[in-house]
Amino acid sequence: MRSRWVVLVTLLVALIAGAGGIRPTRAAPVAPVPPVPGACVEGALSSGAQSRICVPTSGWNGDLVLWAHGYVLHGDPLTFQDELPGDPPIALPELVQRLGYAFAATTYAENGLVVPQAQQDLLALLAVFKDGYQASTGQPYRGRVYITGASMGGLIATLLAERHPDTFAGALAACGIVGDFRRHVNYWGDFRVVFDYFFPGTLAPAQELTPTSDAWNTSYGPAVARAVLANPSAARQLISVTRAPLDLQAANPPLTTIQSVMRYSALSAADAEQRLGGNPFDNMTRWYWGSSNDLRLNLGVARFRASPAALSVIRANYETSGRARIPIVMPHTTQDEVVLFEQSLRYWLKARPEGAGRVTVVPIPRFGHCNFTASEIVLSFALLVAQATGTLPAGLAAEVDDLAAAPLDTDLTPYLEALRAAEAEDAAQQAQASWNRVYLPVIIR
Repeated sequence: MRSRWVVLVTLLVALIAGAGGIRPTRAAPVAPVPPVPGACVEGALSSGAQSRICVPTSGWNGDLVLWAHGYVLHGDPLTFQDELPGDPPIALPELVQRLGYAFAATTYAENGLVVPQAQQDLLALLAVFKDGYQASTGQPYRGRVYITGASMGGLIATLLAERHPDTFAGALAACGIVGDFRRHVNYWGDFRVVFDYFFPGTLAPAQELTPTSDAWNTSYGPAVARAVLANPSAARQLISVTRAPLDLQAANPPLTTIQSVMRYSALSAADAEQRLGGNPFDNMTRWYWGSSNDLRLNLGVARFRASPAALSVIRANYETSGRARIPIVMPHTTQDEVVLFEQSLRYWLKARPEGAGRVTVVPIPRFGHCNFTASEIVLSFALLVAQATGTLPAGLAAEVDDLAAAPLDTDLTPYLEALRAAEAEDAAQQAQASWNRVYLPVIIR
């Protein structure tokens, strides 16, 4: 176990020393007394959001982990979503407390694309935690606060880190829409319109769909599956055109990806349009390529023009700046079909040179959205704490010692090269078909 600690510390030293930061050191040896998770206390915030606060009954190091959950379909019940998918799922309140930290989460006041509201709810939750601490101890809360989140919550955590660097010690933004929100919107939009081209009539327009998990599981999902299984050639072309990642271990890789992406792209579109004040998706001059007949595809696919109002709201409230003034660690599966891995790469590029050394992307070579193991989450969090403080508290250090896991590999070189190659290939295709910028808007009027 000592050897595993040496491997992790070597990685931490390389990351932080290479960025000009301080050299992390292990906390002074103490008697190994594992923290004991306490019961979680639930309440309500003034916005109507529900709150959940969990503090270890013993072994608390005095710091807090604030959790921002991801996108929940607008019609689903409010939920804390404080589990990460995995086998088995990762229960965050227990895991975080076992590391010696308090944990706090909120449902947000509403479901859907609620990035601005969620930030306010999380800041309100932090205020409630601090008030409760002062009421019980008679002292103001002086512990560190780490903002964490996954998927849409990764974006929320990153925005809070950028906008409130004096409030948080660091951010863990997993599998987040952090690099280019508009590009992400267009990825989901492209997937939907190309799906509709190859499988016409399978799903109704977004405004006519019921945005709930039950509706997807009982009606829309099975309809998508039937269409895909009936036309495997069209399914392969859809994946080729959209460049969506595949799970090559699945029985039917295209079906797995198509169902996963379509669940979000189909059921979130109406909510996004309502919250952004208009349609955010634009493919008016986009040349789609990779099908068996690209000309026919581009003449037949539905075309949409983005609303200037929606794009203005995105720029103001949904795009990150890249101004990272505190450490941000971004674990992301490299074959994430829902939020592409390139989102984290683009944030890393956006943060340079001002934020160089403060942003660490952790590529996890696996298929699936936010598909992490508990070990990967703990090691990523250890990187964050080491960067923020230069040391690891006893509870976290002990957990790292006990992990039977390979060290994290943070070399981005092959992924950056692949991203640049893909961008160059797409740019060449767009240039080769530059006539579409003149003729397609005329054809589709």
